[in-house]
Amino acid sequence: MKVFVLSLVALVMLSLHTYADPCAPSSLPSAPIPAAVKSPVFGIVDWSLAGSVVATRALDWTSTEECLRRPWKQCHEGELPSTLVKNKAGFAAYEAAVSAFSILAQYEMTRHGHRRVARLGQGVDVGFIGYTVMHNYRMAGLKR
Repeated sequence: MKVFVLSLVALVMLSLHTYADPCAPSSLPSAPIPAAVKSPVFGIVDWSLAGSVVATRALDWTSTEECLRRPWKQCHEGELPSTLVKNKAGFAAYEAAVSAFSILAQYEMTRHGHRRVARLGQGVDVGFIGYTVMHNYRMAGLKR
């Protein structure tokens, strides 16, 4: 019994020494290192691209409405159904939904580590819609 008590006391003393010295090697696993705080998903460039998408979609809506307001043969919607484009509220809802989906896709791609691809996609979207907007306003200006 004496040997058991002495070994128990020795074990407690050794364990206290091990826990008291944080640099001592231990067979126990160490506590996990706290993860660094992640940067926000969207930076200033991402928000700028998202705002550009909304602005170009709004300009696309206004330029198409301006173009369709005058009955020219050259001015027609080539990609969307004419029933959607002639319905102002429906067309505005379509443009808002496409803008929201585009920004959501950019957010999800950025969140999963594909920031460059997301920015490239938004840049291409803004470029194509911007060209369409310029074309619509140029036609509206020529026919006045």
